[in-house]
Amino acid sequence: MLIASNFILNCTTMKEEFEIQPLIHSFSNVFWEEAPFKSFKIPDENLLEELNKNPEGEMSMVAGEFVEVYKKQYQTWYSVVTCFFIDTANNIIEYIETIHKILKIGGVWINFGPLLYHYSEIEKECSIELSWDELKHMIIKIGFDITKEEIKESVYSSDNDSMLKTIYRNIYFVAVKIQ
Repeated sequence: MLIASNFILNCTTMKEEFEIQPLIHSFSNVFWEEAPFKSFKIPDENLLEELNKNPEGEMSMVAGEFVEVYKKQYQTWYSVVTCFFIDTANNIIEYIETIHKILKIGGVWINFGPLLYHYSEIEKECSIELSWDELKHMIIKIGFDITKEEIKESVYSSDNDSMLKTIYRNIYFVAVKIQ
């Protein structure tokens, strides 16, 4: 995942520059014999072009444990976007506190994803698993105002033409740091 992300972020120069066939190794759950040979053009957007529209804008992607990487970036960011991410924490409260710490006052946190809790079934791993109601209460208590909240369905890493789909019911929210 990191190698692919690095390639998209640092080695592509235009939209739809490359063509890939990511389904080529899976011949299960297909309707049509040509389905595994379907190709896709990447990237779907030119990130450099998008970033150049706002010369003061930045984007950060760092490999490493989230809290360790960002814990010293006090009030650095105007926004944080988490997609299929917050449930990757052993301690989700620590993630919320870190996001709160790195955002400027008035900064926006946008989240989209399920609460699958990656460590919940791993023996000898600590895992704090809050319901959405409990998590929402914690987000507000830490110093956010939730301005938008919806449940939205999505698939994750799925082929639209496959016979198999996993559908997630995700929490989508927008939270503003108020204190």
